[in-house]
Amino acid sequence: MFALRSMIGYVVGGCYAFAALLLMGLAWMGLENSFGMLPSIGFLVLSIAVRVNLFVVIGGFLFALNIWGMGAFEALLFVLPSGLILEPGMVRSVWRALTGVAVPEPGSALPVNHPLAGRTSSTNPATIRRRPA
Repeated sequence: MFALRSMIGYVVGGCYAFAALLLMGLAWMGLENSFGMLPSIGFLVLSIAVRVNLFVVIGGFLFALNIWGMGAFEALLFVLPSGLILEPGMVRSVWRALTGVAVPEPGSALPVNHPLAGRTSSTNPATIRRRPA
């Protein structure tokens, strides 16, 4: 059973990596068509280096708008899933950097600073976070 789960994990990971490369290629074509080759490569290298994928979403929008000839609304719908998946993490990081207040992860029932937040097991003492005295 473990081997089957591992194989499924590898296949899903490979599909995810292929989709990410495809999205980067589409973003590069959209940015290259609008700004030229060197700025588009710079935008994507910056996107990879600082882990802010805003340029990938903008490049996908420009690809759909300029290369596929979609209208602005349709191009926005094309990049909407990427924006909804990628950008909340960026917004949380910027918010934390500016205010110093952590935003709870989606699906988290407890606030980040709650003493039981992040506790993975109630029986393993090594995983229980203790509140400083």
